[in-house]
Amino acid sequence: MSRLRRIQLASAGVLVGGLIVAASLLRYEPAFLREQASFSHEQRVTDDVAANPTGLAASTDPVASASQRAAGRMVTKASALHAAIGQIGDWGTAVTDDEINAWLAIDLPRNHPGWLPHSVREPRVLFLPGHVQIGARFAYGGLSAAGWLDLEIHLREVNQLGIVLADARVGLIPLPRGAILRELARRINGLGRVTELRQLNGRTVLIVSMASTRETGGVISSLESLRISDGEAILTGTTRTAADGSRSAHN
Repeated sequence: MSRLRRIQLASAGVLVGGLIVAASLLRYEPAFLREQASFSHEQRVTDDVAANPTGLAASTDPVASASQRAAGRMVTKASALHAAIGQIGDWGTAVTDDEINAWLAIDLPRNHPGWLPHSVREPRVLFLPGHVQIGARFAYGGLSAAGWLDLEIHLREVNQLGIVLADARVGLIPLPRGAILRELARRINGLGRVTELRQLNGRTVLIVSMASTRETGGVISSLESLRISDGEAILTGTTRTAADGSRSAHN
């Protein structure tokens, strides 16, 4: 009996130790997600501002006001880019991860609360040279953990993106990259884009072919350059008529 008791205690110790290690790994959050707490605070403040017709709260928290302006710039840039792509000529924009994160923290929950599942909270992005890191907190019952992806993104040719999943984790626990890339491809396909998974130089690359012909006006929009640097992404392109596009292809 004493031997059986020792085996049981040892097994229980291993189990408890494993749970402690797993909990430690799950508690990890990358720095760019930890910074989301400040945006969450600013979101609450700006919501108070919206509910206060006197506007007095706006003058008492300049940081929150700056984040609200950044979120507004994001909306303005997105609207201007969408309009420019529909017109003949060159177009482009530069957007910072601060602007995107302000929009995610302030405008998304306020104006588009149904866009994210209830279990996904506080999404955030980080731009690094050639990379986009995307993360969020996931809550299930009383448990929560931070999940994040590190995507290497580049423009292979006009209207064709190449995406490599450099890393994927919940806390410090790695996730199966192949399964995540397949799910990402499925979701992009649902947006009307054509995708393909290829093995290139020993890495799995998700190829995304961007739709170039808009349904209205018969014009062709081409994404011609994409540069992702520290804190900023810049993209440029051209919209021309279908006839001009055909002539360019033959020249």
